[in-house]
Amino acid sequence: MSISDATTGPASSFTPSPSSPIAHLLTTHLPNSPLVPRLKTLSFTLLAHKVDKETRRQVEQLRGEMRDRWRAEAWRVKASWMAGVVPSHEGETQQGNANERTAGKDAGDEAQNADDPLLQPTIMSDADGTAEMSRQVDDKVESSLEEQMKVAEEVVRGSVERSEGMEMELWLGQAILDGFSSGAGDEDQAARFVLDRLEDAFFEAGLSLEEVK
Repeated sequence: MSISDATTGPASSFTPSPSSPIAHLLTTHLPNSPLVPRLKTLSFTLLAHKVDKETRRQVEQLRGEMRDRWRAEAWRVKASWMAGVVPSHEGETQQGNANERTAGKDAGDEAQNADDPLLQPTIMSDADGTAEMSRQVDDKVESSLEEQMKVAEEVVRGSVERSEGMEMELWLGQAILDGFSSGAGDEDQAARFVLDRLEDAFFEAGLSLEEVK
């Protein structure tokens, strides 16, 4: 992923530490440059922006995958419940006798239904609780999904912070080397070179330098 591959909008959820490897990299290789504070600010802001963007992307992808699994489980629960509500009539006609197939069979069926509550409602009736059961299952799915996503987001963010942080370190290290090479070893010119690189990456990421003090 390119160092400038980020969506627009300011970052806020992630704040790199002033003692981070990025800060150490800049202060070690550019110890006397007055531009170091500015370089730190831009580096931290760009990194935070990338961490937030990549975290959102991965979390949304994970949410979609988990939601599909939870929905499948919800359908399984609903189907299992409905199978108990709707009776199976297979074989009932084979177990009757001649008297049950007479006019008196209707009265016998009514008496049987009165003793078996599962035979009273139909699957489309509000009386069988199907709608309420479905709502409860859906609510449980959503609440369970959100609980798992909170945990997952913390794990994802930690992983993204590490990977994006290492990428930023490598990128800055290369920029510093290029800066010293282009400036014949002059620290001020190297710092200016790194600043130009950071500003270019800022614009490519859709960030505004005016918002960074």
